[in-house]
Amino acid sequence: MHHSGSSAIYPILRDYLALQGYKTTCAMTGSFNKGSFDDQLRDLGTPLFYYGHNPFTEFETLIHRPDFHAVTLNRDPRDVLCSWVFDDMYLHNIDPEYTESMLIRYINEEFKESIEQALLWSKQSMVTVLRFDEMKRDIRGTIIRVLDAARVDKDDRIISELVNEYDFKSVTGATDTTTGQIIRNNIQGFYRDGTSGGWKTKFTPRVKEIFEHTLGKLCSKLGYDNCE
Repeated sequence: MHHSGSSAIYPILRDYLALQGYKTTCAMTGSFNKGSFDDQLRDLGTPLFYYGHNPFTEFETLIHRPDFHAVTLNRDPRDVLCSWVFDDMYLHNIDPEYTESMLIRYINEEFKESIEQALLWSKQSMVTVLRFDEMKRDIRGTIIRVLDAARVDKDDRIISELVNEYDFKSVTGATDTTTGQIIRNNIQGFYRDGTSGGWKTKFTPRVKEIFEHTLGKLCSKLGYDNCE
């Protein structure tokens, strides 16, 4: 699911794997070309690190290759929904009074499909499944887990340096009591506040009811409880 918080670890993995001789490539939603990607896999004489927001079906034929390993990141869909909405409102300067209607508007088939795709990724035995809260608590440990799963050699000094360089608070200016600035660029992605459970202060009773009726069962399957 895009807006799940992967920008917190992507630049660390990108820079570290580049130092290990990997080619790195990135394609956001709507810009992925499966044919081009397959060509890259065939022609590469070096390993490839790819980062993107992709449905499982685009990688289904690769999932059991011994030289392929996938990592997926899950986050509470309600927090993801808030991120989608507030990103849109920020970009288009939409008045906060429309927050409720925007949240309801985004409870749609596209968002439902993003949860379904997250479930498909999460069910695969050959996929490392990360959770946002666990990642946020231990960025360095998450990086180690990903590298171990992909059988990549680890250099503790370089990993620590990169974790410090791309630390969420350092990048956004956030503290324990403030959320920091919004940062959007092509290098570090989109940062907002990195909080969990923020939906509880954003969802009105009406939004809770509609979300639970439309997406509650899917959220439970992903491991997130109801809106009560």
